[in-house]
Amino acid sequence: MPHRNYLCDESILMQLILSEYVQTCSVMKPALRVLKKELNREWSLGDFHPILDKIQNSLYAIGGPCKKPLFVTPWNQKQGHLEKLEDYSYLLVLNTERNNPTYYSLHEDIHAARVSVKQCLHLLQLWNCQSSMFLETIDPSQVQVSLNELYDRIKKIAQSLSTVLQFSGMNENVALYFLRHQKQISRTIGLRFFRETLTKIFPNGAAKAESDLKKRLKKRGFDDMIEQLPSLFKQAKL
Repeated sequence: MPHRNYLCDESILMQLILSEYVQTCSVMKPALRVLKKELNREWSLGDFHPILDKIQNSLYAIGGPCKKPLFVTPWNQKQGHLEKLEDYSYLLVLNTERNNPTYYSLHEDIHAARVSVKQCLHLLQLWNCQSSMFLETIDPSQVQVSLNELYDRIKKIAQSLSTVLQFSGMNENVALYFLRHQKQISRTIGLRFFRETLTKIFPNGAAKAESDLKKRLKKRGFDDMIEQLPSLFKQAKL
C-alpha cells in the first residue's frame, strides 16, 4: 500500500490548525492581558523594559527562536505556534480540491500575524543583546505600535478561523474534534468564538446535527463515538 500523507487530508489539517490556534491563545493569554491594559496609555522608556520582561516568553513560544538553523530538519521541535499555524494553513490552501477563498483568507491572516511577531522578536533580540545604538534610539511608541498590531492580528485569526470551520462542519472528524474540545476552546479562544462557530458548524440545530453525525459515524462503524454525541451536544447547549 502506498504511504498516506496525512498532511494532505483537509479534516486533519483543520484539526491541527484549531489545536495550534488554541495553543497560541493559551500561551499568549497572560501577555495579551498585560498588553490590553498597557497599550491604552502612552509609554515612556522606563515602561519598555518591565513590559517586555513580562511578555517575552509568550512571544518566543508563538514566534519561535530569533536565531533559526539554516536547514530545518523534519524533527525540529523549535517552531513557534504561529509558524506551525502558517505551515498548516498553507497546506490547507494547496491540498484542498475546491478553490475556497476563505482558506486563503485564513492563511493571509496567519501570515500577517507571523510578520508582526517576527518584528517583535527582532526588537527583543536587539534589547536582549543590549545594543547601545538600539537603546539610545529606541522609541517606546514604535514598540507599542508593533505589539498593538500583533495583539489585533492574533485576535483577527479567530474571525477567519470561525468562517473556515463553517465549511468543515459537514466533516464528522472536524465536528467531533470541536465538540470534544469545547471547554478548552471556550476557555482559551473565548466563549463568543465557540458559540458563534458552533452555530455556523451546525446551522440546523442540535437535533439535526446529532442525527446527521450518527448516520455518518454509523456508516464508518464508529459506534463508540455515537454514544458520546448526546452528552457532547448537551454540554454545548446548541
